[in-house]
Amino acid sequence: MSWRPERKRLATSSDFRTAVAVTKGPLATIIEVASEFYGGGTSRRVVRFYEDFPRIDFETQLEDIPDVTVVVAEFPLAEDIEEVRRGIPGGFSHGAWATPNPSLPGWTKGIVPAVRWSHYSLARGGGVAIIDRGLTGRELNENTPIIYLLNARARYYGYPNAWLSGKSKHHAEYALIAHADDWDDVRIPQTAWEYNSPPIILAGRKALGWRSFMSTSGNVIVEVVRREGEYIEARLIECFGRPGTAEVTLNLVHRGAALTDLRGRNPKPLQGGGPTYQFLVQPQQIVTIRFHTESAVDEIKPITAWDTFAPQSKRPALHASGHYKGHPPRGAESQT
Repeated sequence: MSWRPERKRLATSSDFRTAVAVTKGPLATIIEVASEFYGGGTSRRVVRFYEDFPRIDFETQLEDIPDVTVVVAEFPLAEDIEEVRRGIPGGFSHGAWATPNPSLPGWTKGIVPAVRWSHYSLARGGGVAIIDRGLTGRELNENTPIIYLLNARARYYGYPNAWLSGKSKHHAEYALIAHADDWDDVRIPQTAWEYNSPPIILAGRKALGWRSFMSTSGNVIVEVVRREGEYIEARLIECFGRPGTAEVTLNLVHRGAALTDLRGRNPKPLQGGGPTYQFLVQPQQIVTIRFHTESAVDEIKPITAWDTFAPQSKRPALHASGHYKGHPPRGAESQT
C-alpha cells in the first residue's frame, strides 16, 4: 500500500451530515456523533473527555464499508514532531522525524506496526501518544500521526474472508494522551497496558478487595509470569530506555530468586531473602527472574501438530501448503 500522500482521499467524516449528542456526568463528558459514511455505510463515533484524567478515549463503529477501502483516524499537530517511539515486542523503536538523528536508529517512515502505543515528541517540548486495543497500524504524514481503523478486504489469498470484509459492523477503540512533561515521566507504556486491561465486571459477586502477587519499580513492566518446574518465572522489560536499578516484589511463598537467561539457564542469585529484590537494568533490557518454590509442576509439552485445533473439514488444508511457511494454500483466484 502506498503511503498517505500517494493515496486518493475518497471521503472524510466531515463530508456527511451528522447527529451529535453530548452527555455530561460527574466522571466524564461524552460526545456521540452518528452519520452516514463513504459508499453507503455508516459511522458512529464516541469521544470521552474525563474530568480528572488526561486520557481522551475514542470508539469508532463502522458498518458496510466498500471493499478495498482503508479507514484511518488522523491527529494533525500544530508543532513539528522531533522523535517517534512505538511499542514493539520486547520494548520500543525510537527514531527521528523532522530532523535526522543518526543516534536514533528506529524506523519511522511509511506504514509501520505498533504494539499498544506510539508516541510523538514535539519540537518545543511535551508530546502526544496514541494508544490502542488491537489497532496495530501507524503512519506519519508531516505533522499528522495516523492510526489505521480498517483495511476492508473481502478476500485473502483468494479465499472469502468475512473477518476482514468491510461488511457488517467493525468496532475500533483507541485513545489520545497529550502532555507537557518529558516522555519518560508520563508512563506511556504503563498507561497502554492499563488501557488494554479494563476492569472486568462479574454480576452477582461480592467484592472481596484486592491483592497484588507481584509489584515492581516504575522503570520495568512485567510481561510474563508462569510456572516452570519448581520455579515461578517472570519476564520484565525496562520501559524508559535508560539504565538504572529495578525492584521486584513477589508476595508468594518462595525461597530465593535468581536472574537467568531467556531459557532459564546460568542463574545469578539475587541478594537478600525477599520478598523484595533489586538488580541493575540496561536500556530496554529483557530480564528473566526465577523464584524458587517448594513444589514443582509438570513439564510443559510443546504442541507439534495443529490437527486437534481445526475442524475435521479443514484438516486436509493443514497439510496441503506449499514450500512457504505462515500462509494457507492460495485460492483459485489468487493463483490466476
